[in-house]
Amino acid sequence: IVCNTTDFKTLFSHENSTIHDIFADGKFFALVRQHNRQLLSWGLNDFGQLGISKNITQMDTPHPVSSLNIHHYHIDKIALGKEHVLVSTFSNELYGWGSNDKGQLGQEDDYHFRYVPIKLDTSNFKGSRIKDIATNRFGSLVLTDEYIYTTGDNSNKHLLRSSGTTSKSWTESIMGNGDFKNLFMGDETTLVTSNETFFQCNFNYYRHHGACYGGGTCDSQDSCDCLPGVNGPSCFNYKCFGTNKNNGNVCNSHGTCPYQDTCVCDAYYQGNECDVHNYTCYDVNF
Repeated sequence: IVCNTTDFKTLFSHENSTIHDIFADGKFFALVRQHNRQLLSWGLNDFGQLGISKNITQMDTPHPVSSLNIHHYHIDKIALGKEHVLVSTFSNELYGWGSNDKGQLGQEDDYHFRYVPIKLDTSNFKGSRIKDIATNRFGSLVLTDEYIYTTGDNSNKHLLRSSGTTSKSWTESIMGNGDFKNLFMGDETTLVTSNETFFQCNFNYYRHHGACYGGGTCDSQDSCDCLPGVNGPSCFNYKCFGTNKNNGNVCNSHGTCPYQDTCVCDAYYQGNECDVHNYTCYDVNF
């Protein structure tokens, strides 16, 4: 959707408010934020991306976004994906609407589309402050003052997760904790700006727990300072609670050891060393 200045003046003259921001990154839809904090949308609405109603397939003129025009919301950041929208507020809340078919909204429910804004579950953020948000067609990122969180389809490995699968909940990215500033997303790429120098060890950001396989610290690009008793390139010869990672008895033979002192337990086992057998038979725990 392309409009010149004259078009906008004509469209919004009745609102008695000037334009603050224009967002036109969506697929055949756009948003405008006015100085009176009102958020307007128009274009296609086949996935609920306008945030107005499921009974409307298209709006040719700007229309207020449902429930987000109350002044106390104090909208901070707005990000348009191809078919969904994220909005953060100065009160540290996150709202979204549109397609959740690939988990773009980070909601683990059966609703593939959200036709009006909903407050998103951000409990995984652990109360940290939202600094920036970014979206593309099938994914979303949120930068907090602690970590970068990610949700959606990661088949192109652009959502900063090691797994190429789809996630419908906000999970911590591989970037770990860092002094990050802004997020930028394309359809298959992601850019993160930072106040610090980036480097990696064994393809993990140096602050991530997977750098040096958890068996040391990543001091510079591909350079690990291993813990006592750990050796090899990138501290690859690490252990889980005193047992070599390749030993058949590691994690009590009921899990794998992907990083130093980190067990991923098999089904029906839990505990730091996978030493607790936990299953239910006819509602009785064993």
